[in-house]
Amino acid sequence: MKNHKCDYSNDKFRNYLQEWHNNLCWFIDDGVLFLFQKRNPDWGTPEVRITREDVGESDVNKLSKKQVIYRGMSEQEHKTGKYRQSWTLDKSTALRFAKTTYEDQKNGIVVETKINRDGIIYYDKLSATEDGENEVIIEHGRIHKNNVKVIIPSG
Repeated sequence: MKNHKCDYSNDKFRNYLQEWHNNLCWFIDDGVLFLFQKRNPDWGTPEVRITREDVGESDVNKLSKKQVIYRGMSEQEHKTGKYRQSWTLDKSTALRFAKTTYEDQKNGIVVETKINRDGIIYYDKLSATEDGENEVIIEHGRIHKNNVKVIIPSG
């Protein structure tokens, strides 16, 4: 940055560059799945989308054929119906995300839907028991607003 005479004194700019650097390193070292799970979308980096080709071993076949899943999200995400790929099998995890991720605005909401197992592209049963998150990664665009219900409204 100094070589190109860029103003590196701005904290927000410095943090933004650091986040881009981290994302690039995660992608190079560990691949798309690791980047997807570690990146912080609040810093303005592009959305990462996962495809079946991006994941290796998965425990999706251990899930129910019709699986109930939850997501803690902003009201805006729900209004647009453009749902992100990361969901959970655990309602309390979704509630935690709704409360902590959107603390700078009205609390987020928790939604629930059912999805056929073939619409889930990644689930790691072992990590689900270690961190309690029970994350499932859904095929992009697989969930539609008319199949989602708000179970915990904002506020």
